[in-house]
Amino acid sequence: MNKNIFSIGSMTKLNSFLQTLGALGIIASLIFVGMELRQTQKIALNSQNQARTETLIRTAEFFYENGLPYHEWLKQGIEEEDEDLIATYKHMAWWIYNNDYSQYKSGLMQEDLFEAKKNGPMARNVNGKNYLECIISKEVWDVRKNNFQPEFTQLIDSLSVPCDQMEK
Repeated sequence: MNKNIFSIGSMTKLNSFLQTLGALGIIASLIFVGMELRQTQKIALNSQNQARTETLIRTAEFFYENGLPYHEWLKQGIEEEDEDLIATYKHMAWWIYNNDYSQYKSGLMQEDLFEAKKNGPMARNVNGKNYLECIISKEVWDVRKNNFQPEFTQLIDSLSVPCDQMEK
């Protein structure tokens, strides 16, 4: 019996081999695409972190350019002569924090970073450091909160404490 390489049996084996090879190729390409997506996600996260850092630097510069040391404000809150400056800052900060919230919801901000911002600067922005800053914070938030998504507004409202609980 003469075996021909073009017999039905050998063609079936070749077909099975080529299908297996094709499936392995598809799996390998999917793994490669997954790795590329992960790298792209890391690049996006790092880009967002860089942008946030630049924003924070500009915030400190805003304070210094207007005669209020940023560090002093963080430690002590404000005095009456700084009310307008702080109100302006708080208006700007709500746009930043709303953007942070959107980035977090989109997966462009790590959960631990968002939680730290929520429990630190966002809470400070709605409550202030002292009674005077709290009053300004509530006034600014009342003006701004209608400009944001309901989810974000609910989150910030949940962080709010009454001003009479602040030191005077």
